[in-house]
Amino acid sequence: NSIVQPESPTMRPRSMLPLWLLLALLLLPAPSSAQTDAANGTAAAEDAAEDVLPAPAEDGDDADFGAAGEPLAFRTDISPCDADEGADCWPEGRNCYRFVDGRTECGSCLDGYLEYGGSCYFVDDIGTARFARVLTALLGRYLPEYADPSVSAEERAGRLRSWARAVGSWNSRVPPPAFRLGLNMETFLTPSERL
Repeated sequence: NSIVQPESPTMRPRSMLPLWLLLALLLLPAPSSAQTDAANGTAAAEDAAEDVLPAPAEDGDDADFGAAGEPLAFRTDISPCDADEGADCWPEGRNCYRFVDGRTECGSCLDGYLEYGGSCYFVDDIGTARFARVLTALLGRYLPEYADPSVSAEERAGRLRSWARAVGSWNSRVPPPAFRLGLNMETFLTPSERL
């Protein structure tokens, strides 16, 4: 003798919003001048990022290809250079690739460096005055609008430093890995900010 409730003919999925709520959302007032100014501030930060930093690497950029244009990933003919061969690359924080035909070239950043826009930045400099301008530009480019404004730039620099150590270790392998890791909108977020 269990009680069975008849199915209601007007049942709707739980995800549908009531009509009155949809109408209320449509009737919300336009953004205030303070909200517009905040949006303009975001645009100014993005413009500052463009002034300080080169554009991020695009697919097909030469970061994963040798001087002759050949893909470097999974290459068995690439090995690390010796001290003499690497003398031109290592001061820039870059790996030196030695090919079996004897030629050498500078490659990805060394472990312990953050690679961005064709430059290598020493991970331990992240959060210092030397890196402040680059950090401000990176935050302007990659920090999403929904990020918590109460999180300090120092904490965001710490998150970048941790991320850069892990990613730098992956990207610096010789021969190079089949794919490279890079910055994205999640890089600077705290766990509570992640969607």
